[in-house]
Amino acid sequence: MNIKTLVRAVTTALAVPAIVACGGGGGSPSTGSSPTAIRGVSQGPITGFGSVFVNGVEVEIPSGTRIEVEGENKTERDLRIGMVVKIEWEKDASGRAAAKSVKYADDVQGPMQNINATAGTFTVLGQTVIVDRLTKFELDDSSAPISGLTALKNGDIVEVSGLRDATGAIRATRVEVKTGTSASSEFELKGIVSNFNDITKTFMIGATSVSYATANQVPTGTWGNTACAEIKGSMTGDTLVAARIKLDDSCSLSGSSISSDSEVEVEGFVTGLAGDDFKVNGQAVRVNSTTRYENGTPASLKENARIEAEGLVSNGVLVAKKVSFKLGSDDSRSGSGDDSSSPYKEIKGKVSFKGNGTVTITNSAGEIIVTVNSSTILEDGIKLDLSNLLSGQGLEVYYRVQDDGKRIAIRIHREDSV
Repeated sequence: MNIKTLVRAVTTALAVPAIVACGGGGGSPSTGSSPTAIRGVSQGPITGFGSVFVNGVEVEIPSGTRIEVEGENKTERDLRIGMVVKIEWEKDASGRAAAKSVKYADDVQGPMQNINATAGTFTVLGQTVIVDRLTKFELDDSSAPISGLTALKNGDIVEVSGLRDATGAIRATRVEVKTGTSASSEFELKGIVSNFNDITKTFMIGATSVSYATANQVPTGTWGNTACAEIKGSMTGDTLVAARIKLDDSCSLSGSSISSDSEVEVEGFVTGLAGDDFKVNGQAVRVNSTTRYENGTPASLKENARIEAEGLVSNGVLVAKKVSFKLGSDDSRSGSGDDSSSPYKEIKGKVSFKGNGTVTITNSAGEIIVTVNSSTILEDGIKLDLSNLLSGQGLEVYYRVQDDGKRIAIRIHREDSV
């Protein structure tokens, strides 16, 4: 999420060494809050590790940080590329950010249906899921890579994490295929409650009808429309029959420790655009004459545009100091990226040089130089400073050619077959 004031290490486009950190589950952070510390919250997909990079933001994970994955205390080792997480952090006077808590909960888990590999879509429990070139596919045991939808079939059990767009569809940042005992018949769905009816004991999550008439666990107190709920149950026809329902605060930034001086950063799709106001992942955002734009202009700010907004919160509204338009997410083509009319390209080759935040890739067609920055999605354990890439290592790089001819790496992973 490219918040350049958050951590001094990401104030330039050059790659820098990541902060070595270890994670832990449960308890509270080992360091107390400083009276001068700046608090904030970031929400978005994980793009790298060693600290944790949440789409460009580097946040150290001190020992004792509370890490919650699907409601259970976990460690940093349980986090994965593409998981949409909410991190509450604290930044000291030196600019170093340390996590106070990390929370992850998937959006939906269940059997795939209606797979359309050409369109990049499928459904799970009635929810429309859209994949693009930024979606991470992986087996739950990480035993082998998955190329994409063409490698999957209807009936496969998947866990999906992503960002809701203006239509309510889930734009997947991660699709994890469940195997063995993890592919259970109990399914999960998380989202904003609508059409709540306490008499019929039903409500909707997006296009999916939920019945909780026979649920053995439901929230206490008053709840209903606009609540963020996580449902576990089984499908009967087109209805998700809930066994357990609990309220969750990971649908948006609500419920976080956001004060008037908190730095806030959120990635998602623009919804409800009205003049200078709109929402991103349920968070109200406002732009003004001082807002800066990256990879776009004010005219690029449209319904369903995928952006990262950063700024301070005032009366519940994030007043954006900066709006960044997400590179690569609008290119869902499954080809090799050799369309000369598109700024998005793909290359496979071997590392011939690295340094100063760039890597040179060579193949039979020649060589190209791509720039790696803190927003690059780094897979297979590749480090931001590229220190663990060796000469001759095979890579696949998905990149964008800027108007000035500079090539910005959007995603890099190892490709041993080249």
